[in-house]
Amino acid sequence: MNLAHNGVVVYSSLPAGGRAASSGPFHNYELVYLIPMPSLPSPIPADLAELIAGRLRVIGDPTRIRILDLLRDAELTVTEITEALGTSQQNASKHLGVLLQAGILTRRKVGNSSIYSIADRGVYDLCEQVCGGLQLQLAELNALVHGTR
Repeated sequence: MNLAHNGVVVYSSLPAGGRAASSGPFHNYELVYLIPMPSLPSPIPADLAELIAGRLRVIGDPTRIRILDLLRDAELTVTEITEALGTSQQNASKHLGVLLQAGILTRRKVGNSSIYSIADRGVYDLCEQVCGGLQLQLAELNALVHGTR
């Protein structure tokens, strides 16, 4: 679970809904890391704007968004991702490589298989913000079309 509050991001060491395996007085609590989030300078310098735009381009592809969604709760092999997307292994591998190179995914080898998982769970915070904004826009558009606004 990742939470953002007052410029601090809280990263849980366990998957959502997970429980700590230890015993003792804190056995029902998850271990979290508090990472202070620096505020962006205003105006944003050109080189920083390029870095931000590059990151947005990486996750701005529909196939990559679908891959991130598939990996939200589980690590998967290339074959599992390929089948879930209904695409070729070559196409899936290309998109996985872009996400891996950007540091959003991590990969480990087990035998002949590559298993992918999320390295930067903060990407979901951005996706949630975008989706929330889209839902609001759709609700407003729906209200205008149906004359309820």
